[in-house]
Amino acid sequence: MTDIKHRAKSYKQSNLLPCPFCGGEAIESYNRVDKFSYVSCKTCGVKTGDYTWKEDIPHDSAHSKSVNAWNRRVQDDIYIWPREEEDWG
Repeated sequence: MTDIKHRAKSYKQSNLLPCPFCGGEAIESYNRVDKFSYVSCKTCGVKTGDYTWKEDIPHDSAHSKSVNAWNRRVQDDIYIWPREEEDWG
């Protein structure tokens, strides 16, 4: 028997973005015995890595890390320089 629990909140309630690959609903899962948290897609199954917590690191920290990893998109890291007309000759 597995001890993985799934949060009942949908991605809209927990601020999770839809799956970047298929647009499916995301769900956060956690395992209280092995103390890890991750986010996965209910449709295609893609998931973040496992984010662990220990006695001195609260579960909220692992939760935040897994949600932030899921919500990260390539566009968040790209800066488009403003186009200047004189550069285009």
